[in-house]
Amino acid sequence: MRHISLLIVAVSIASAQPQQAVDPVVKNLALEIEESTFTEPILFSLDTRLQAAEVLAPRFADLSIHFSLGALSLITGLGDEDSRNHFLAKITKQLAALDFDEAERTARRITPRKASETRNDYLGAAFTSLTKAAAGAGRDPVEVLQQGFYAGAFRNTETPRILGDLKATDPARAEALFHSIRRIFPKDNATPEDIELLLNSLKVMAHRNRQTTISCIDQLIATINASNFDVYGKLKTSRTFNFSEKKVVFSDVREALLFPVAAFVYQFDKELWNTNRKRYPSWNALFERANEKAFDELRESRAFFDFKNDDADEEDLENEPTPNDFERLAFDEAVRVAQALKSLNQRAVTLFEISERKGNSSAQRSMAMRLAVVASEKMTSMEIRMLLQGLATGYFATNREPEMAATSAQMLATSFAKQCRCEDASCNSLKSRESCSEHIDDFVQYLSEGGVDESALRIRHPSIRSRALVQKLQRHLKGK
Repeated sequence: MRHISLLIVAVSIASAQPQQAVDPVVKNLALEIEESTFTEPILFSLDTRLQAAEVLAPRFADLSIHFSLGALSLITGLGDEDSRNHFLAKITKQLAALDFDEAERTARRITPRKASETRNDYLGAAFTSLTKAAAGAGRDPVEVLQQGFYAGAFRNTETPRILGDLKATDPARAEALFHSIRRIFPKDNATPEDIELLLNSLKVMAHRNRQTTISCIDQLIATINASNFDVYGKLKTSRTFNFSEKKVVFSDVREALLFPVAAFVYQFDKELWNTNRKRYPSWNALFERANEKAFDELRESRAFFDFKNDDADEEDLENEPTPNDFERLAFDEAVRVAQALKSLNQRAVTLFEISERKGNSSAQRSMAMRLAVVASEKMTSMEIRMLLQGLATGYFATNREPEMAATSAQMLATSFAKQCRCEDASCNSLKSRESCSEHIDDFVQYLSEGGVDESALRIRHPSIRSRALVQKLQRHLKGK
């Protein structure tokens, strides 16, 4: 296998652009990465190959394409459609600027989002990448956008920009495109992201045709009121609208979506606003949360919709001390109070925060960090648990505490194995593993920043070595 890999990588480098000098360091690192990916579970091997492709793309296009196509060859080994679509969209994005035709073929392998199954529009993401790269490949971005619509890719985030460009150069074509957007809008299973895309498209076209605008407003309001957003899981929402005098913060998904529609109507047509206030009683409540002046000055500062974190610590924290309480305590007392906290998650995180306080001696910081690591074993939030254990490993490794570094690294490996269950070929689905690859990257980054050799920590996960090699390649190319 080594000789085959060497031959493939060598040919890829040799066939690169004539102005590129062959870099033996790049060649050898590319070979090492290639070989290392063969030892990884398929999910992590795919990400490693795509990371290598991204690092190489600016200067070694052919070699970057080689790694992307290597990832593409693994797709059939994935165990479910959602995982395949996820990686096909990522491969499309990586190939789009380098080999548009291959990227387009890859995108067309993605199945459209089905009703009630997922909020992810992988086909929309893939055609977003194609639309961005179209002009550079000599293709018409509008045609690429419309081809995506025909294929079932609604959520192309380039849509408002394309509409704006067309409105200035070809208004009739812009109007026709807007009608296409409304026609394919997935009203029966719209997600918050779909609704926002239609609203943003409407804002571009609003003053072209008043009746069309009113019809689209009705379409948006009806969809918001009728949609069962819980079908995608319990959504947590935080959305802040800033005004010169006040802020309005929403935690309800429906209200968070309805408010910008109401604000748009108010700015578009005051008479229409008053009519809709009578038709939709909830608008009266919204109006009470922001005065008339506020609607004219509307600026959205932050918005996100996400799934509820099922790992969240559900313990009763009503009487627990707050971070401000700990700031007022001396080190020893803060540690004592932190260790008595009922919340398993808060106990470990608070001890970690105490270790980071300014003014701590090296001994105090080490002591609090050790206690945080011990407490982390009982944390119910696996995401925070792995983050804390990774940070602790980096701290101990860079502060010449090799035994504690190895201990916390082993704890991290145990947590990772429990959360991700991804050690062999049976790990072929992203389900419940969406962030696992990122945890590996974060951990390798902690070690890299501290100049720590991952092999010294006695962790034997193949993906740690693979990602360390990719980061080494990245540092080498940045330094040239």
